[in-house]
Amino acid sequence: MKKLVLTLFLLLVLPLATAFPCESIPEQESCLVIQNDLELTPEEKEELYNAIISTEFPDYEFTYNYNTNIEFTDPPEDIQTISSMHVKNAWMKIITAMPSILIDNNLYSQEQGEILTAYNYDIELPSGIQGNDCRTTYSISEQTEHLNIYQNNNLIGNDLLQEYTINQDSLFTTELTITVEVRVKHYQGHQGHCNIGEYCPTSCQYSHSNSQTSVITLEDELDLYYYNEKPLGEIILLDELYNSYHGYILAENYTALDLEFQNSEYNLRNYYYDFNFTYQPYYILTIRANEEDSEFINNIIVEEELGFIVSSINNPILTLYNHFNTFQLPQTFNFIDQDLEIETTETGLFIPCKYESPSSSSYRTTLGKSSAGVPVTSTQVYDLGSNSNKDLRGFCPGPISTTSFPLTISSSF
Repeated sequence: MKKLVLTLFLLLVLPLATAFPCESIPEQESCLVIQNDLELTPEEKEELYNAIISTEFPDYEFTYNYNTNIEFTDPPEDIQTISSMHVKNAWMKIITAMPSILIDNNLYSQEQGEILTAYNYDIELPSGIQGNDCRTTYSISEQTEHLNIYQNNNLIGNDLLQEYTINQDSLFTTELTITVEVRVKHYQGHQGHCNIGEYCPTSCQYSHSNSQTSVITLEDELDLYYYNEKPLGEIILLDELYNSYHGYILAENYTALDLEFQNSEYNLRNYYYDFNFTYQPYYILTIRANEEDSEFINNIIVEEELGFIVSSINNPILTLYNHFNTFQLPQTFNFIDQDLEIETTETGLFIPCKYESPSSSSYRTTLGKSSAGVPVTSTQVYDLGSNSNKDLRGFCPGPISTTSFPLTISSSF
């Protein structure tokens, strides 16, 4: 009967102890439906939790508010505890860095953020009467916790939510020292002055005190990688033909992009984002980037290598994204006439088309057979600084249009 009662207790209590904190998210109703579905496995529930809280782009504000509102008491799963004479079940863990993102199982951060650390422990006072005492009492005379946060072996602070600045891959370490001093008071029996033959009572009086000290040190570490990808991009307008415009997007270091004209739109996504749940029963959230291409096309023809054909180029806007920020580039086109030198070869016409790129010290040469918007075999973009090159599809134009202003960060996710 006792075994049955224990089994029922575990079935009822353990799911509650490890349940996802639905009260911490806006989608509480949907969350509770998932949580109370007894036919779902824990893995299936996590997938559904992910589905209702994940967004198209990383929501760092939501993640920060969620993680920083958690109250840590018991140690998370798989976190070891240590004990001493008076300090019991002590644990400490670097929970996460924020804002950060998990890419290929490595945690990345931009220049500034905060490290979140959690710890807890119990104090157990001795009991019982010692030695020849008639009475022994125990009380805490000192209890201190000292937390040090290090970045690459340099002390940066002592806070559970510690600000940091990085410009390179960094190793964060935490060191927690817990000191508990217990005062022990000893009482011993004393007899009063009595005449012979009289009853002489014994009283239990304070005799002396001593102290017992317990010190525990806990350490943890976290590798944090520096994310410094800055998108570069521009719209290259190649040619106008039959009331349509040929062009392409020249961009790099982006995770997503939006191309917008007055009546047209193209969205490209190279990643989707979800959450990695850790440290149950707390379900700490870490944003995770997953490679997967998707696109949305509206009233625009999209070709290989980000080429496009569009009926209107009014109100052009190019928006590039990385994992942390949004970079918006309103476009103004400058038409630059190019004198083409056409050379006859065995395979057709050789047309070298050159222009100075506003975004880098580079020039473009194009091999093709026509100067009127006919697709060419390849385009080489030579970087004069690094002598590197990259192959792009394109067109060999007559007039060339480029943008003429630098990329600037306009907003963050």
